[in-house]
Amino acid sequence: MSKKISVHDSFIKNMMSNRKVACEFFASHLPEKIKTAVDLDNIKSEPGILIDESLRSKFTDLLYSAEFNHEIGYFVLLIEHLSTPDQLIPFRILEYTVGVMRDHIKRSKEKRLPLVYPMIIYSGNRPYNHSTDLFDLFGEHKALAREVLWQPYHLIDYHRISDEELRRFTWYGVVALLMKHVYDLNIEPSLREVFRSLSFEQQNDPYYVNTMFSYIIETREIDLDALRDIAKAELTNLDEVKIMTLADRLREEGRQQAVRETMTLADRLREEGRKEAVRETMTLADRLREEGRQEAIRDTMNLADRLREEGRQQAAQETIQIIARRLIKQGLTAEQIVIATGLSADEVSVLMRETA
Repeated sequence: MSKKISVHDSFIKNMMSNRKVACEFFASHLPEKIKTAVDLDNIKSEPGILIDESLRSKFTDLLYSAEFNHEIGYFVLLIEHLSTPDQLIPFRILEYTVGVMRDHIKRSKEKRLPLVYPMIIYSGNRPYNHSTDLFDLFGEHKALAREVLWQPYHLIDYHRISDEELRRFTWYGVVALLMKHVYDLNIEPSLREVFRSLSFEQQNDPYYVNTMFSYIIETREIDLDALRDIAKAELTNLDEVKIMTLADRLREEGRQQAVRETMTLADRLREEGRKEAVRETMTLADRLREEGRQEAIRDTMNLADRLREEGRQQAAQETIQIIARRLIKQGLTAEQIVIATGLSADEVSVLMRETA
């Protein structure tokens, strides 16, 4: 920050920290609607929250809290340093205002937004000649921006749109119907209807069909053979070989995903086990060291090594059992699971009974 800006910054901050100066400033410049809603005698200075350090070379930020009709609100006061005005000031104010709201929600844990009233002081060497209207920054789209921005957001709730309306759209309608019904307790009727509605072109678009099937499988528990039978019955323009190939590929992807998820869980459990063993052991070691029992420390460190090893073995055994249960759900035989996991036939038999 240059010396000139630093002096400017210090002057305005020091003077506005004087309650008489601040109250008189707000009384002079606030619109009547705001003045009648706020208690100027209880305005409180707050730490500034300039969200972009680069803005500090352009502005001094002052933030005040106050009660607006008995609810907390804020005055944002930005003092521009530049000798020539920044055309994007309306956008800078928007950024800062949202930052104040975000900071308030984070600190207060409330779900209601505070009223924030922004103001800017400009004292450059020439009159301010840029618009103070944010919408002017949108140029030729000003009217459209004013019409659509900062309005209640556009909600598309499929549960409020009838199936008949969604079926009017050939390609998008299938997407919407699946998203609407994917969590139905009995999804079969909806799947049959969706599959039956697919055109020849849709059924023979591999990416479209594969994405549709993957979405169904990834969002809910569904028997792949049952899904294949539904597809076989309803996708009349897709030959059985393609359906079988698709089902097999999806089944294999499901197995691979289960293995990946399980191995990730195993790695996490091992790491957590190691960290927990280390934390517990080091806490005990610190206590014993403080008491001066060096022999006990050596015993504790030996115990830590043993606990780590036992933790690894326990985590590995639990992980193998998780893998086995997933393979059981995928339909593998007991013999295949024994080969894949190294578990005994008796252990696999017990897991099968528990998983059934």
